[in-house]
Amino acid sequence: MPSDADLIQRFANGQEDAFDALYRRHVRLVYGIAFRMTHSAEDARDLCQETFLQVYRGLVDLREPAAFVGWLRQITVRLCLGHLRRRDAQQRASDVAPAADVRPWPDRVAEARDAEAHMRALLDALPAEDRAVVVLRDVERLSYDEIADAMGWTLGKMKTRLHRARATLARQYRQLEGN
Repeated sequence: MPSDADLIQRFANGQEDAFDALYRRHVRLVYGIAFRMTHSAEDARDLCQETFLQVYRGLVDLREPAAFVGWLRQITVRLCLGHLRRRDAQQRASDVAPAADVRPWPDRVAEARDAEAHMRALLDALPAEDRAVVVLRDVERLSYDEIADAMGWTLGKMKTRLHRARATLARQYRQLEGN
């Protein structure tokens, strides 16, 4: 089985089937990240398609083929964050009265019957970047360095954001359990 670097070189030499092989090898990774960040199969499919379109356009310019997976994650996360920001902005714009703070909708929490559904509702209430670092670390199990790279942050900033996001989740979970 050829390495990613070999497939990238073949693609750069005009062999389109090499891109198909890269796609098949990594589509589940991209879809998984997108689905866990958006909680929507439809959005995940769209983001997956958009990710691989950007990869196709930029692959021949990739300086370090050995870093392909990190670059792929970075594109995926960046597109997901953009999607989440747009979605959150649309939801805020459609709200009659803006909330004083970010909390899950009471009806969503009331519908949540198990811990996973509660956590999903709490995650959805986080700002997009905070949601991303929690998903990448606690769900995707990426290393701190991989997350910092995917987010385009320093390691220190990533650790701080992860700590704050987890603290917010814990506080909101305690409030939820208290109600």
